[in-house]
Amino acid sequence: MIMDEKSSNLVKILSKIYSDQEFKTDTLLKKTVEECARPLMGNNDDKVYFEVITKLTHGFSKYYSAHHKKVPDGILKVYQQIKVDIPKGSINADKLKQLATDTKMPFMRF
Repeated sequence: MIMDEKSSNLVKILSKIYSDQEFKTDTLLKKTVEECARPLMGNNDDKVYFEVITKLTHGFSKYYSAHHKKVPDGILKVYQQIKVDIPKGSINADKLKQLATDTKMPFMRF
């Protein structure tokens, strides 16, 4: 039941940010959001959820690196929701920890 709620909430956030102009004009972000939202639709499997958050964190890390450590608010909102589920010590967790430090976002603590 917990994964149902997490998956559902993640789909809602991804749908919302997908409609933001900033995401519509950025090919990498748009593709990442599309590829991650699709598997969650009607699927509440734990494995699928963790595959999606892994793909999201990887995509967001690439975006963060490619855009000189600047990220849209939508990415931060998604991260805020999934951060507790990101496996500790993963390369994506390390990069996102650096993002939290660089952007001085107090809610992005590990």
